[in-house]
Amino acid sequence: MAFALFTNTWAQAPTGYYDAADGMSADELKTAMHLIVRNFINLDFTGFTAAFWGENYFRRTDWHPGNASQPNGFFWDMYSDIQRTVYNSGLMDREHQMPRSWWQTASVSGDFESGYGRANSDINNLFPADGVANGRKSNNPLGIVATPPAWTNGKSSVGRNVFSADYTGTVFEPTDEYKGDFARTYMYMVTAYEDYAPRWTGQSSSMITPNETYPVFRDWAIEMLLEWHRNDPVSQKEIDRNDSVFVLQQNRNPFIDFPDLAEYIWGNKVGQAFVASNQASQATLITPSNNGVLIDFGVLRPTAPDRSRLIPVRGTRLTQPLTVELLDNSSGYFSTLSQISATDANNISGFMLKIDYKPKSDGVHTAQLRVSSPELAQPIVVNLLGEQRPVPPPVQPVQPTADMEVIIFHFGTTATGPWAIPNLPSNFSTNARGGTGGNAYAGGEFGFRNNNEWLIVEFDEEAHLVQFSIRPYNAWGDNENSLLVYEGINKNVFDPEPIADFNSDFVTNGTGYNNTPEIPLKNTTRAIKIVYIKQNQNVGINNLIIARRMQTSADENFATALRVFYMDGLLQIYNATIGETIYVYNLLGNMVASTVAENNQTAIRIPEKGMYIVRSNSSVYKFVAH
Repeated sequence: MAFALFTNTWAQAPTGYYDAADGMSADELKTAMHLIVRNFINLDFTGFTAAFWGENYFRRTDWHPGNASQPNGFFWDMYSDIQRTVYNSGLMDREHQMPRSWWQTASVSGDFESGYGRANSDINNLFPADGVANGRKSNNPLGIVATPPAWTNGKSSVGRNVFSADYTGTVFEPTDEYKGDFARTYMYMVTAYEDYAPRWTGQSSSMITPNETYPVFRDWAIEMLLEWHRNDPVSQKEIDRNDSVFVLQQNRNPFIDFPDLAEYIWGNKVGQAFVASNQASQATLITPSNNGVLIDFGVLRPTAPDRSRLIPVRGTRLTQPLTVELLDNSSGYFSTLSQISATDANNISGFMLKIDYKPKSDGVHTAQLRVSSPELAQPIVVNLLGEQRPVPPPVQPVQPTADMEVIIFHFGTTATGPWAIPNLPSNFSTNARGGTGGNAYAGGEFGFRNNNEWLIVEFDEEAHLVQFSIRPYNAWGDNENSLLVYEGINKNVFDPEPIADFNSDFVTNGTGYNNTPEIPLKNTTRAIKIVYIKQNQNVGINNLIIARRMQTSADENFATALRVFYMDGLLQIYNATIGETIYVYNLLGNMVASTVAENNQTAIRIPEKGMYIVRSNSSVYKFVAH
């Protein structure tokens, strides 16, 4: 059976989709919308790589039709003016527009994406974004940035909020063209995840009132979001995206379908009854739709031989049960229920139908899920796709060369073993806490606690870039803290001007890790110095990486040399030869992952923490997954 990309067929929400909200207003209307949009197909944020998302999802939801400079189109990035035609997960992020750190990272029983809940994979809140701009955005709330901004790329800005005296902390401001887009995404998130009200924590308190389901936003934020929503009305871009998202995960953003909905919940129509359009007059199956829905179970190994997915089955005015069948299931590896009662399907949130995939042989497996009833004009068909690959055979360990990176310290909580806090190497000097000077915090970080504390690392080979993670502690007020990075010819002689300045917008916000961008070094640099300029807060840093190119020839060009770089569970591989296979081994010599380079940048998800070796046709590197 062939699987193809399907074009959208909905010009609006399907018949009956919003019927259950008819006649409601304010908090009751918001709760009804919550129940309508809450269930969807999980696209699996953690199970699929960022590159997979880019090419399989964002290319369908966020593809700009093109302009004079890129007539064939490019990824639609609302954060910068960079036009990328290939989703480069080393330069782009799957950006949670409402930061996922705003809801606490505790597993919820029965929810998707352990740690962040199903909201983690909701593409209504996920957009392709320039990595630098996203890093600057961090987990700051929305707002209007003071002039001059602390940072801007001409399209996005970060700085002090001047919209309201009620909150004057650091905010992120999108360009006027997309302010309404951002507002409607935030409205969707607090509606779809109304049940997360007890989980709103930390940075969210500046824009969202903790533990409230209504009105959720503080007064100043309601005023600002409504202003953005009104001044930047729903665009064709949003309408097209909403339809594409519905094909992928079978739910919608109601604030795009009904622009006036925001007024009924927070604005000038509170108290008036909302009237849904496109109502169903007869028995109707609302989801799944009949427009090419595909449920992808991903790649399994015999060591992890099964996986389940859920799909919302929702109808209205049904009086007879729905029959569920699996077609073209010659392998017999897919299974599910055979019937859904009319009562379950008519529920405002529908019925989450579980489909199991348990392959017993290697290969790609497909089937079709058909839902039918004598009451329906035609059956609904959903495509199923899964794959099992064999466990890689053991191989002899590959001896790495000292060619890539030096992991100085890394995140970990165990007292012994590879994740223990290492002793301070001889090529370090510091007056901060960490290493032999005592660990700063429990996670293996180097801790800056006083003004002008510094860390120097000296190295005896040509290096090309440095990168590390920053974690704030005890932030409060409008901090003016910075981390400055200097480069020098040795540990005693440094350039007077820093090559990187991570100011308060990057250093002091939130409680999680902010990964710095790659910082290029001169070919004469043999030492770096990181200096902390403190006003009133502590900072931990870790995952310091000094990357070198392979020493294969004197005239090798770094711009075209193979490079590998690890961050956030993904091994990024740059400048690979198209068509060559990249292999990843653990130190026991077992191959744990592989991929074929389809362009000059690819990515491999690394299954767990540890030391690994990556090998291409001509190169060998070592790296630590942290």
